[in-house]
Amino acid sequence: MHDRDEVHIMAFSSTYNYLLPGATNNTVSVVRSPMAIEVSLLYPGGGTALFDTTVAGVDMMNQLKASREGTSQRYNYAIMLMTDGMDTASSLTFDSMMARLPNGESSDQVHIFTIAYGTDADRHSLEQVRI
Repeated sequence: MHDRDEVHIMAFSSTYNYLLPGATNNTVSVVRSPMAIEVSLLYPGGGTALFDTTVAGVDMMNQLKASREGTSQRYNYAIMLMTDGMDTASSLTFDSMMARLPNGESSDQVHIFTIAYGTDADRHSLEQVRI
């Protein structure tokens, strides 16, 4: 990542939460150190609200995108989704999550990249979520 790139991090198990929620400047140059600390404190455990977190991440990226409409600056919006398990805690079903995700037909939409971490990760769902 470049220093001028912007990063937002959501951690999740049974629920999700935003890491560094009070940051007003989320450029890598500003949040690199606190981000590294927050990420180093993460550990696998609890349930997995994969579907709820995925939709919340897309919603957050869409809000950022909408707030920048009309500016001359061009942005790429992407989510890196890493999970160690299958969804066990979401209120959304797989189908309801999929219905709320971008369809992959537009180059300026939010893109989702997935990483299956460990042997219990739901690789099938992650493959379908990638766009």
